[in-house]
Amino acid sequence: MRWDKEAWNEQCRVNARSLESEINRVESGYRDPLNLVRRRGDAFWAHAKRIAEMFKTLKPLFQEDRERLWAAFSAACEEMKATQAREREAKLKDSREKRELVMSKIREAYFQANGAASSAEFAEAEPGIAVLELRETLIRDRLDVRP
Repeated sequence: MRWDKEAWNEQCRVNARSLESEINRVESGYRDPLNLVRRRGDAFWAHAKRIAEMFKTLKPLFQEDRERLWAAFSAACEEMKATQAREREAKLKDSREKRELVMSKIREAYFQANGAASSAEFAEAEPGIAVLELRETLIRDRLDVRP
């Protein structure tokens, strides 16, 4: 069987289009330009793994197409990494703020309760309000305040 250069070139173009199509899908399918929805990282990375495998198995592919497509794919992966890092940082910041709110309510309830001189004063004191606020905060935010 004789090597057919035109068939090889056509196969290179088909493979490049196939990879480009998948890269476009991974770029657009998991993107939220307005950051309204949390990105689905697990699905993105599963798709990215399939694309990385395609780079290994799809042959032939022109070198310039391989380099161009790999750069586009790498950029999409880096964008997802950066987005996930921002989301983690925002979540951590929110968690710290909620923890500080809970701790301040605990301190407030503690000092109000300690201000009562007797058990009668303790029963009539206002720690109930701080404790109720604390309880509502915990329930509303579904916080786990274990150390």
